[in-house]
Amino acid sequence: GSLVFTVWHEATDIYQAIVDPQTLRVQDTPSRLVETYLGNNWRPLWAPSGDSFAYYSERDNKDRLIVQHPDGKETMVSEPTRWTYPHWCGEGDRLLSWGTPDSIETRIFDARTGEPAGPSLKVSYPGGSYQLGFSPDCKSIYVSTYSDGDKRRRIYRHDTSTDKDTDLLTDGGERATYPRVSPDGRWM
Repeated sequence: GSLVFTVWHEATDIYQAIVDPQTLRVQDTPSRLVETYLGNNWRPLWAPSGDSFAYYSERDNKDRLIVQHPDGKETMVSEPTRWTYPHWCGEGDRLLSWGTPDSIETRIFDARTGEPAGPSLKVSYPGGSYQLGFSPDCKSIYVSTYSDGDKRRRIYRHDTSTDKDTDLLTDGGERATYPRVSPDGRWM
């Protein structure tokens, strides 16, 4: 197997280590996959197929996601907005990303070309804090919000095809955060 990870120092780099599947130990010295001089690079995430990974980069002072392919080539997912958190859809042919400084905005990209594969989608929240989770097929976004005003936590499912919200938990207190969905999409 293989492990990708970020090393933090003056700038951040992404490294890869080969892992023995029997002992789960790193077999050799990890190698740097993305060079520091290109800018900060972090949040690597393997595609479900295991043949490529996506990461967030500040290369050349431009915020973007990059898909690193097995042959060493890269696909730039470049947008004027700050797409910072990658999530793979389905078998890894699409990449959903989210994150802008002031709102929850998501977009799905073609992982091979970097081109948008649908419109940008904004999910509202009442101020305070929020966290997102995604279904494996990227058809549902699970949003956890905390309202500073009424001190209430809400978790809801946002259907990306209908743009409709369905409440799942309306008073989870302050601690109901980070909704995550099982790989088969059956459990949150």
